[in-house]
Amino acid sequence: MIKNDFNKSTCIVVVTYNSEGYISECINSILKVHPDVKIIVIDNNSRDGTVAEVSNFKKVHLIKNDFNLGFAGGCNMGIKYVMRKGDDYDMLINPDVTIIEPMLSQLVERSRTHNSIVGPVILDSSSKKIQCAGGSLNKITCSFKYRNRNKEYKKSDLVENVDWILGAAFLVNRDIINKNGLFDEDYFPAYVEEADYCFRANKNFNIKSEIVYSSYVHHVGGTSSGKTENYYKRLTKNRLFFAIKHLPAFYYFTSSLGIILKTTIYKVFGRYF
Repeated sequence: MIKNDFNKSTCIVVVTYNSEGYISECINSILKVHPDVKIIVIDNNSRDGTVAEVSNFKKVHLIKNDFNLGFAGGCNMGIKYVMRKGDDYDMLINPDVTIIEPMLSQLVERSRTHNSIVGPVILDSSSKKIQCAGGSLNKITCSFKYRNRNKEYKKSDLVENVDWILGAAFLVNRDIINKNGLFDEDYFPAYVEEADYCFRANKNFNIKSEIVYSSYVHHVGGTSSGKTENYYKRLTKNRLFFAIKHLPAFYYFTSSLGIILKTTIYKVFGRYF
């Protein structure tokens, strides 16, 4: 039975890796807006001062890993912890996210009443421009696109069904976890695992992914990796893995051609267009 008091039944999980420059601001923003919500930080063996920064917060439970589990592995460790403690809602938040206004009650209520995976609108770090309002999947190219990017955010009661929700701010409830399981850690170290989770939930259990426009967060983005050559290699590998797992043979063929073309362009011109 999922409880209705979101403060008592919700836990925020933050997965960190070399997040010293952002994590204190993230935690402070959570504590200011949602002071009674439990916060768990899963640190993936950071080499900077992340652990020292988190240790300054007495209300935060810190779990230190001896090696980097990747984003999916860190999220799974947090989800397992939340499930053992009996909480019903797991809110995943990136360390470079800040919360300005209360948003958990709207997300929890939508997830409770519609049994859906939900997320807030994600805005740029210092403006009202939308960075991501959920994502769409192009099956022909197996490409993942941020919806409504660069549009001006307007708070409303709108709820939109989307293909996937960005892992930077992602809420899932106990019932969905029991059905859909954990994140696929084969997407190590990161990228596409949240799309995989949403796609599996919809394909196997008809569980929707929804963006709740009455809630929003600010997100820097790209703080762990940046848009480097290594980033594109990892993204390419995980896009192919997603296509193999989820798409019919025709789409796997077309998406493979598209990925090979983009990779060739990168090698020739040094960037993607």
